[in-house]
Amino acid sequence: MKTWQDVWTPAFRKDNYSDWVLDSKGHFVFQFEQARPEEEVKIINLINGIKEEPFKEKLTYRNTLIQDQQGRALLMLRGWGYLTGIGGLKLSDKEAAHIQDTFGAYILSKLNPEKANV
Repeated sequence: MKTWQDVWTPAFRKDNYSDWVLDSKGHFVFQFEQARPEEEVKIINLINGIKEEPFKEKLTYRNTLIQDQQGRALLMLRGWGYLTGIGGLKLSDKEAAHIQDTFGAYILSKLNPEKANV
């Protein structure tokens, strides 16, 4: 079964005109929800392997959302249309969910390496 590395290619970047985050080929992978601007920069840097201090607070990944302990959604994993759509990869729902979940686990491991909870 494929993982996120088979689908999305680092480096990740925030779109200039929205809260979308794209991979190096321009595929939509997630969007920022309630992350503050400085958190957005930290998240992008951490998932791209740029040295940053990880988040001190334990974060969780559930139902496509990475959240803090107060339930504030920092980001939502996206790209379902690319994963399952006619113009995309045409993957099954099960495989697409697996790809999103492996990417969510990767992001969480970079943001919160000591406290990750998937």
